[in-house]
Amino acid sequence: MTILAKGDGTTLADHTRHVVTAMRSITKCLIPGISDTEFARAICGAVIHDLGKAHPLFQESLRPGWSPPRFKIPHRHEVSSILFLPLFEREAWPQLIDMVIAHHKSLRLSISGKPGKGLLDLVNNYRAAAVLKLHEGDWDEWSEAASPLFSEYGLPYHSIRRDEIRDAFFRVVEYCEARPAGRNKWRGLLMASDHLASALQDDTEANMERLFRTPDLSFYHSKANAASQELYPLAMISTESPKQHTMVIAPTGAGKTDFLMRRCSGRRVFYILPFQASINAMFLRFDHDLNGWGENRLPKERAVDIRRVHAAAQIEMDNTDDSERAFHEEVILQRHPGAAIKVMTPHQAAAIIFGLPGHEAAALDIAGQDVILDEIHVYSDQAQAMVLALVRSLVRLGCNVHVGSATMPTKLTGEIISALGGGASTLVVTLAADVLDTFNRHIVDRATGESEAREFVSAALTQSKRVLFISNRVALAQERFLWAKEAHPDIPMLLVHSRFTRRDRARLEAKIEAFDRTNGPCLVCATQVVEVSLDISFDTLVTDCAPIDSLIQRFGRVNRRRRPERERFLSHVLVVAPPEELQSAKPYDAAVLRRTWDVLPDGNVLREAQVQELIDSVYPELNIAEIDVHLVDAPDNFGLMELCHMPRNAIIDALEIDSSALVRFSDVPEYKAASASERQALEIPVPSSLVRFNSGILSALDVGSRPFVCLDESYDNEIGLRMGGKGGPACIIL
Repeated sequence: MTILAKGDGTTLADHTRHVVTAMRSITKCLIPGISDTEFARAICGAVIHDLGKAHPLFQESLRPGWSPPRFKIPHRHEVSSILFLPLFEREAWPQLIDMVIAHHKSLRLSISGKPGKGLLDLVNNYRAAAVLKLHEGDWDEWSEAASPLFSEYGLPYHSIRRDEIRDAFFRVVEYCEARPAGRNKWRGLLMASDHLASALQDDTEANMERLFRTPDLSFYHSKANAASQELYPLAMISTESPKQHTMVIAPTGAGKTDFLMRRCSGRRVFYILPFQASINAMFLRFDHDLNGWGENRLPKERAVDIRRVHAAAQIEMDNTDDSERAFHEEVILQRHPGAAIKVMTPHQAAAIIFGLPGHEAAALDIAGQDVILDEIHVYSDQAQAMVLALVRSLVRLGCNVHVGSATMPTKLTGEIISALGGGASTLVVTLAADVLDTFNRHIVDRATGESEAREFVSAALTQSKRVLFISNRVALAQERFLWAKEAHPDIPMLLVHSRFTRRDRARLEAKIEAFDRTNGPCLVCATQVVEVSLDISFDTLVTDCAPIDSLIQRFGRVNRRRRPERERFLSHVLVVAPPEELQSAKPYDAAVLRRTWDVLPDGNVLREAQVQELIDSVYPELNIAEIDVHLVDAPDNFGLMELCHMPRNAIIDALEIDSSALVRFSDVPEYKAASASERQALEIPVPSSLVRFNSGILSALDVGSRPFVCLDESYDNEIGLRMGGKGGPACIIL
């Protein structure tokens, strides 16, 4: 009799083999200092974690067209699996329970009013005896069918009596009810091994050797030589220090990334950035620096395992415009532990502080490693609070935390240094005023209206300049792009914003660098998605007035690349006055925009030595939001019971994220049939407010992220989602 583990035909024997292989390889990496006894028990946990899938009810659930019966006790294979405990000595039970009983479902659902499927939910919602009766079922028959796995891994097996099963079940319930608050490492270990094995399947063993390698970062040390010191002043500053953490405040182009990478040594690196485009760009940069491209590409077995993680990370970037880029990204591994360098957003690390599914595995993966946070202040008040909480958690996990910024308010810098343990544990690096003056690159002009901005763009294109035109809102970026196409039909141009399908956005972002390298005139219309960490250097910029820190980041996309002193020059950037109406100022605070406008030079050079003063005048006080009620990882108080997690929407509630997704009507069949990553490629991220139709909220598809459906004519591959009238894009109910 063949016992299946998954609906795709994977057998229980094969899946168990994959998980045991992963467990053997990653256990000592994730849990340094594990004893031989604990290691042996970890292997036992991997063997038994899915044995409950041999239960007839689970096998029946894999049949095509099956749907769960209503008003009956749900069958959870984890509960059936734990009934094999009597085969092991009692001393091993706690570790085995920790690994097995909640490796899918939280012991207790943390949402009131909704039925959960964890063990404690089941025994609280139904009679415990009834839960046991369901999960043992025809025990003598199905348990014997699973028994060959014990002999395969050299574990003793004997028939288990019903009274032993009953005793084990109620001891497990008692043990789970007594769990203290905390993060359980054994659950994290099993989940990491299980998810990795499920992703790799038959390729599990072949990939294990590449995981958890420390990257060779000598490239960045060799770059910090005399030839680079004139261009990059941070190359002149030693990274040697007994202090564990780092805070670097320096202008764009001063060499922050290289300096922060030189501060990393002997550990894996987690590089955290705010935006998808900047993550893609940094991934490519690291890949080029450490693995090479084209003929100089390192073979796979020697290449540094570099991964990027964001909402659309599994959508392969379109790199066909650059034949030298022969990189191959292992997208199937992106979200799993063990990367040498992982480039990600704070939201991917947020599982640690919000207790989201997989928080234990995420904590095991990042604990004790080097973590770089680049421009982490570029967020809402709620997201800044999240980042500060994340910094404190990383410190508690023994990470070396390195923070870099060009535009951080002094008071926020102080908060972060305090979170890092103060000056005694933090190397603080800034540049002297005379060095900062060598970074004066921009003359700031101010425009009072839209016509003046468009005249500036037209004049720059006529002069064969490469122009970046940044709008604060998607609708305005689209309007400006359509105007430019009509006014300058022969000029290459591109529109980039967040409301494309993720597939189209990846394609468009990959083209930005090609526009940057062109010799003739071109225009890129964009929103703030391009403002941080993109290594592009256009000739000039026209931008809506944004908060001072965001503006300076936008200026950094113009005349960006450092030149020898004799070749330096000043570029003009034009800032359009902020609107008077509060609503029109969104997504920014109107008062912050007005304060920014008031401190901007008008027709004068923006002096880097004065930038910090300007930032502090715009942000005289910090407005960090209160999100403590949503945090589970707080000093001296882990607010979540072991073997539990919070629902994924906890982060949406904490950060007040107004987010939904759309798919085009013609993409619905493909979306329904696609895998998770393929579905992401078809989705158009939008604020929830844009999917309202008349006075009601539309129903959504019942698969994937439950997106709404928009008419095909509301979307254009070049323009993106068209906003339509008052109700947003035209949507339909299916």
